[in-house]
Amino acid sequence: MSTGTLEAREQLSPSSSSEQQRVPTSGSSNSATMPSGWIFNPTLDALLVANICWPIFTWQIVAFAELPLTKATGFVIAYFLIMPHRWITLSLVFCDRKRFKENSRPFLTVAALIILGVALTQLSLGAITLLLAIDLIWNGWHFGAQHGGIARIYDRMARPESKSKGLLDKLVLRTLVIYALMRLAGTTLPDVDGGRAWLEWLAPTMAALSIFDWPVMLLPAVLLVREVWDYRAEAKGRVLYLLSLSVLYATMIYGIRIDHFGLKIGCAASATVFHSLEYMAIVSWYVKKNKTLSETKPFSFLTPRWLISITVFMACCLFSAYMLKERFLQSWIVVNLIVSYMHYAYDGMIWKGPKKKKPVLATA
Repeated sequence: MSTGTLEAREQLSPSSSSEQQRVPTSGSSNSATMPSGWIFNPTLDALLVANICWPIFTWQIVAFAELPLTKATGFVIAYFLIMPHRWITLSLVFCDRKRFKENSRPFLTVAALIILGVALTQLSLGAITLLLAIDLIWNGWHFGAQHGGIARIYDRMARPESKSKGLLDKLVLRTLVIYALMRLAGTTLPDVDGGRAWLEWLAPTMAALSIFDWPVMLLPAVLLVREVWDYRAEAKGRVLYLLSLSVLYATMIYGIRIDHFGLKIGCAASATVFHSLEYMAIVSWYVKKNKTLSETKPFSFLTPRWLISITVFMACCLFSAYMLKERFLQSWIVVNLIVSYMHYAYDGMIWKGPKKKKPVLATA
C-alpha cells in the first residue's frame, strides 16, 4: 500500500494533540490484502459507505408507507441505527481517557453551553420546533461535512500525489446536501407546541429558491466529470460513492419539486440511514484499528467483542426509546436534541486529520 494511501486512511482517525495511532505499514499482512482505493473492501464499501441499497429502502417507503410493517421498520431504523450513531460520539469523547484529559476544558465547555442553551430556550420560549429548526440547519451542515470528508478520503487514496485540499468536494457536496435538506424543511417541518410561528419565513423562502433546483441537482456532475477525465482504477470507490450520494439527493430535490410526499420522505429517510450507517462503519473501523484506544478501558474489553458490543449498544438505544418515548415525549425530545447538538459539535472537533508538525531546527 502506498504512503499516500496510508495518509488518506489516517484522515479517518479522530484528532488529538498527541501523536496519532498509525495503521499497519505496507510491510504488514493486513495492508498486503487491503484493496487499493477502498476504505474496507469493495463489498463493504458498497453496502456500508456508498449505501447502494438506498433505492430499495426508498421504494419500500414510497410503495408501502401506510403498512404496519413499514412503520415498524421505520421505528427500528430510527432507534436502532440513527439514534445510536449520535450517542456513540459521546463515548468516543468521554471514554477515551487520554484524549479527554488532553481536551477536557473545550469538551466540557461545549457540553455546558449546549445544555444551558437548550434549557434556556425551552424554559423561556417553550417551543421545541425552534430547537428542531436549529437541529435541522446544523444537521444539514453536519451531513454535508461528513459526506465531503468521506469523498476526500477516497480522493486521497485514489490520487496520493495530489496536493489539493478538497475545496471543490466540500463546496459541491455541502451545497447539494444543505440545499436539499432546507428545501425539504420548507415543505415538511412539523408544528410542535405552536412553534410554527417562529418559522413562518421558511416555506416562502424555500419556495423562492426552487429556481435553483436543477442547477443544484446537476452540480455533482462537476466532480464526476473530473473522475472521467482523470480516470484510474483506484478511484472506483470514490466514483461509486459520489454516484450513490448524488443520485439520492438529486432524487430528493426532484421529489420536493413535484411535491411527491412519499418520494421526498423516502429519500429523506434514506439520506439519514446513509449518513448514520457510514458513520457507524467508520467508528467501528477506527476503534478496531486504533491500538492506543483499544488498550484503554472500556474499549480494551469491547474491541475484541466489537460486533456484539455495538449490537447490544444499539439494542439498548432501541429499548430505551420504546420505554421512554411515549411516556416522557417532550423530555425525550429535549434530551435527544442535546445529544444531537453535542454530536455535531464534537464531530467537528475530533474527526480531523492530524496536523503536520513543523520541523524543529537544531541549534548550535
